[in-house]
Formats: sequence, C-alpha cells, structure tokens
Amino acid sequence: MRYSTAIDGSTDLVRLSDENAGLQASVAPARGAELSSLRHRFQGDWVETLYRANEFTEPDHGWRGRAPALWPAVGRNFTEEHLQELQRTGDYDGICTYVQDEKTWEIPRHGFAMHMPWELQSHTADSSGATVVCALGSDDETREQYPFDFDLSVRFLLADGALRMTYRIDSRSDGLPFSIGNHLSFRLPFGRAGRFEDVLIWGPIEKQQETTEAGLFSGRELELDLRRGARLGWERLHNGVFGPVPPDNACVELWQEGAFGFRVSQRALDPTDARLYFVFYAQPLDGLFCPEPWLGGPNSLNTREGVVTLAAGESFAWEMTIEPLPQAGELSFDPADVPS
Repeated sequence: MRYSTAIDGSTDLVRLSDENAGLQASVAPARGAELSSLRHRFQGDWVETLYRANEFTEPDHGWRGRAPALWPAVGRNFTEEHLQELQRTGDYDGICTYVQDEKTWEIPRHGFAMHMPWELQSHTADSSGATVVCALGSDDETREQYPFDFDLSVRFLLADGALRMTYRIDSRSDGLPFSIGNHLSFRLPFGRAGRFEDVLIWGPIEKQQETTEAGLFSGRELELDLRRGARLGWERLHNGVFGPVPPDNACVELWQEGAFGFRVSQRALDPTDARLYFVFYAQPLDGLFCPEPWLGGPNSLNTREGVVTLAAGESFAWEMTIEPLPQAGELSFDPADVPS
C-alpha cells in the first residue's frame, strides 16, 4: 500500500507514511497535536529532518524543537503596563499579557494550543492519502487564559508527496480574536554531509519587519530581498520577521546542494485582511533553523492589528504545506544565482 497510518502505543504517536514519495510524518495528539517527526528517504535511508524529533523532555537550553501550532497568538503579547515593567528588567521571556473586556489576561508566548492535550478523532489511509484529525475545545483551563468558546481542529494529510496541515477554528463566542502559525523546526544540514551556512533559502520576500528588544513590531520596515536566494550563513536571517509575503505565493524554500530541501507554504482558506509572514530563527551551532509561517504578528491580541476576528457561528481555516524538493530543477530559483 502506498499510504498508511499506525499508532505507536508506547508514545501515543500516529505515524503517516507515503512509501512512493519517501515521506513519513508523526503526530503527537496528547502533546499539542504537533508534528513531532518528519522523515524523508534519501539515498535509501530515512533521514529525520526535524530538530529534536519525538524528544518530549524539555531541553537544558534553547528551543524545544519539532513543529508546534501557535494559537491563539504568535510571538509575544504585552500590555503597555507590563511592557514598561519588563523594560526595567530586560526579561521578556516570561508570561505574556493582553487586555480583553477591560481585564488583563495572562497567556503563554505563542498561545496555549501547543501545551494542551488534543483529542485524536481519527486516522485513516486509503488510495488518496493518509490522514490524522485532532481537536481541541474550550474548557475551564482555556477560559482562564482566553475568555472565548471555540472548537479548534487540525487535519494532517499526507498525499501526492506533500504534508498538508489544515487548521480550522469554529467560534462559539462573539468577537473571538486570534493569530495563527507554526514553529516548524528543521535540523540542518539535511544530508549526511555539508554545512549549515551553505544551505540555500529563497522566498518572495522584499521586506523585514524591524522588531524591538521585546520582540514587538517597531513600525519600521527594512529592505531585504530574498528573490534571488541567500545562504543561511547570513546572520540577518537568524532571527527576524520577514514579509509580508504575497497571499497567492506565501512560501519559502530551503535546499542543500547534494542532498534535498523543502518548500514550506501557507495560505488562508477564508477571506482575511491579516498579513502573512515568515519568521526565521536559527541556532547554527545546534543545526537548528525555523522557517515559521505566521498569519498575523506579535502583540496582535493587544493591538488587534492582523488578527482574525470571528462572531459566534463563524469559522476560519488556515493551511500550511511542507513539500520535499529533491531536485534543483524543482526550485523557484537558480542556485547558481545565489550570492556568495
């Protein structure tokens, strides 16, 4: 069979497999329904491409890895009063805050969806692909952080040589605001050999959003052109918000000569004025690079800029796709044109 799903009872992971395309993904429903592993077959071997794949203990330092969902916030959110206090201490890595209905609420950075157990609703495989569906609903715990009622679901579909992750939000409250994204974390280099700094990156990106020390938008845009491509050795790509990217071509491509690469894309499936960005974060010595797709930006729960707002009974869907790029000819750019 080309497509299959299986549950690993020892870790409660659901594995999806496309044998023809040489792509396997693992989903961890009880751990934020996150993509916890992504393996690509290269030269006859299965190569793990996610940073800290299926490692669920907290690291001694640095980012936890894998590919958790970011919802109902992306990045940091700070009220003005909280921000003034943090500016005195310089410690911006703690709890985040926002104002709703004249009350200050506390929420983790990137939201709470990644920290909660989701329900595994189904896992199926047939001639069209392998699918896993997980769901999270509002409850007393979520209402302590986010005073809205909702149903959130994600459908992982492995088909036609790509992994598609479709998130749907159904609101049961009026004025439900959110941004959404994913902290996709690749382990580089992709092949058995090579250097992190030689991996190529491309995107239809012409701007970088300047951020403050607190990680919020400063309001200033910087020129940055990735339309010819660049190498990951460029330190400017190691931490920043890039875009906005065109909604009809919101993607980035990573590719390693002599190995393979991936195209990561995102799109809103329902009308929205929210902008699409990619956030890059790197720890080169650890071989970590994150091309994070974001709909909306930091502090959006306070500014209400870039959020999606739903009335009771309304819904919204956002999708990200990860597609292997084994051949240079499948790239949107010519590696020979990438500046050294």
